Amino acid sequence: MKLQRLWLLAAAAACVGCAEPKGELDVNIGGQKCVTLSVALPEVETRANNDSATSGKSNIDWAKYDLRYQIEVYDANDGTKMAFDRIVDVTNGDNYTKEITLTAGRDYKVYVWADFVEEGTRTDLHYNTEDFAAITYKDGVKVNDESRDAYCGSATILKTQTGVTLNLTRPMGKLRVVTTDAKKLSFGQEPDNVVFSCATLPAGYNLKTGELLSTTISANTGASIVEYGNEASGDKLTLLTAYLFGGDTTTIQFSLTSKDDTAEIYTMVVNTDIPVRPNKLTTLKGATLTSTANIECTIVDGITGEIEYEQDGSGNWVEK
Repeated sequence: MKLQRLWLLAAAAACVGCAEPKGELDVNIGGQKCVTLSVALPEVETRANNDSATSGKSNIDWAKYDLRYQIEVYDANDGTKMAFDRIVDVTNGDNYTKEITLTAGRDYKVYVWADFVEEGTRTDLHYNTEDFAAITYKDGVKVNDESRDAYCGSATILKTQTGVTLNLTRPMGKLRVVTTDAKKLSFGQEPDNVVFSCATLPAGYNLKTGELLSTTISANTGASIVEYGNEASGDKLTLLTAYLFGGDTTTIQFSLTSKDDTAEIYTMVVNTDIPVRPNKLTTLKGATLTSTANIECTIVDGITGEIEYEQDGSGNWVEK
């Protein structure tokens, strides 16, 4: 069998005649094919929405961050990883396409992880991604930081295909707490930072299996309150946003302490199970600074569609 070369091409390069490929691997194969991988992010949104109900890519400062894509390719039959290095690209746009030359006549499995990194860099910022089977928080759980949004997905490339579109979703849910009594505090108090405490959270995610890691971590972290443009007036104020790894059955209980500078205003204790679902927005909304009563919980699927929860007379969360 004739010795061939497997070329890994840059996105803009042609499948043949590339003078400077990014990498190469000598293997005994027969025939090659060029596969175009197109990646689609969830939700098409206007940038700079400045709305806590929308995604990180709509709220971050794009002058500070790039969107990083990482790709690994495996043989779909025996799980062998392709010997060329993991593909790592950064963009400041929503669309991403990559052309990869692979051995013809085989099926492949491709995995993609996309997250935000500091502008002009390619290194991990919020998540440890060296091992796609164990993606974890790099510096623990942090809150009120929209750049912690992240996306992932996988797809099979059949031997008959020359192109595939991969729709990414979030392996975490977005939790937010919105108060409706921000202007009703006594003595002119105004909340400007919060402390989020949670005893048990999933520690990470296995991109190869689509499952959460069995290990758990705790969180006790504070942050300044972010001012969103759609809350410029009135009593509404987002106290908390947090991107947390979650699964179809993940629930959490937590406390949220609101502060005026360093003085405590109120601690809201949530001692019933709140769902954290992958790629969903979970919102607790109500008089969270002066009372824990009459707080509504909603779950939004992909920022469209809605499931609502409310508290009954006994303080339990029930579906409306």
